[in-house]
Amino acid sequence: PFRGLSRSDLRRALHPSRRDDAALVERMLDMGARLGKEVLLRQLSAERVDGYGRLPEIRCPTLVVAAESDELRPRDETDRLAAGIPGARYEIVAGCGHMIPLEQPETLAALLNGWLDQAAPATG
Repeated sequence: PFRGLSRSDLRRALHPSRRDDAALVERMLDMGARLGKEVLLRQLSAERVDGYGRLPEIRCPTLVVAAESDELRPRDETDRLAAGIPGARYEIVAGCGHMIPLEQPETLAALLNGWLDQAAPATG
C-alpha cells in the first residue's frame, strides 16, 4: 500500500532544527497517506514552464515568501521571482525549511495578514 514519501525524504524538507520533531514528521507522513499516490504523482509530473520573462507583466500586488533553509527549492528561484515582479514584496522566513506552513505557521500568517492589510485598498 502507498504510504507517501519516506521519513528521510520528509526530513529533508524541514529546517535542520526540526528534522527530529517526530510529531511534525508524523503529521507530514499522514498528509501524504491521506492525499494518496495519485496526488503525489501529479505533483511530481507537473510541467514546469519557465515564465520568468513574463514576470514584468504582473501588475497586481505580490508577496513572495521563501524559507531561509529550503533544501528542495533553490533560493535563486525566489530571488529571481521577487526581482522580476515590479513592486513585489519579498520576505524570507528565518529558521525554516521547505514546509513553511507547518514549520512556522504563525510567522507565515503574520506575513500574509500584514501584506493583505497593506495591499488591500482602503475603504471609507
